[in-house]
Amino acid sequence: MSEELRTVKIKRYYAEYGTYGLLLIDEVPICCTLELPYEDNIPSISAIPEGEYFCKLRQSPKFGRTYEVLNVPNRKYILFHKGNSVSDTTGCIILGLHFVHQSKRVMLRNSQYGYDCFMRRLGGKSFRLIIEG
Repeated sequence: MSEELRTVKIKRYYAEYGTYGLLLIDEVPICCTLELPYEDNIPSISAIPEGEYFCKLRQSPKFGRTYEVLNVPNRKYILFHKGNSVSDTTGCIILGLHFVHQSKRVMLRNSQYGYDCFMRRLGGKSFRLIIEG
């Protein structure tokens, strides 16, 4: 008997300088997300579109053990990883514990802890990702 996939949701808020979100696993808030502003899904410039995706564990040469978002139209190698600002991503989803305002921008803080919580909760198992605005 196959095990049912867990559901991870990102509830987004769109702003001029970034896309901010709350990540929930099985409807429980786990951490915050930061992505590039949404610019029509242009690779390396935009956040990925809202929708439903499949995610699986991947070993990244740059970020180590993490999850990859699969089946994103016209995109590859969309990962979850640590970081503090949109300058730390080229289209991936950055995880952190909370947001702070700094120099007229919103930044993520405690990225290592937020990332660790996310990874620990999922335990290496694939999941279904739902991104909504």
